[in-house]
Amino acid sequence: MQIVPEDLLERDIKEIEINIKGIDKIDATDTKRVMYLIELYALLKHKYTLDPKDIINDLKKISFLSSKEVESLERHLKEERYSTSIKQIFSMISHLKEIILDVSVFLKNGSAYHYGKIIYLKKW
Repeated sequence: MQIVPEDLLERDIKEIEINIKGIDKIDATDTKRVMYLIELYALLKHKYTLDPKDIINDLKKISFLSSKEVESLERHLKEERYSTSIKQIFSMISHLKEIILDVSVFLKNGSAYHYGKIIYLKKW
């Protein structure tokens, strides 16, 4: 793949992974690391370029939220029931926070170590 670095990050992640795996000089561990960095870049870019007008489509992609919750929020927004919408958004955030802070999910996989208040998620 002949491409400048700036354009590489704009490619589809699966396409990049296929091309990286095709390079003999890169071992599996380094391939994982590169892919994690590219995925992190994509997530951060999406986070900071998020279009609030299209938030419902993004919420529908989140597996931690039920489609019922997202559809309810969409309905409240269309009906201009902003107070109810904000309460529902806070409820969703609270639910996501519980998931993020639930150490047992990571400890089951052996992929996290908990020491005091510091949680280190081991990706590699």
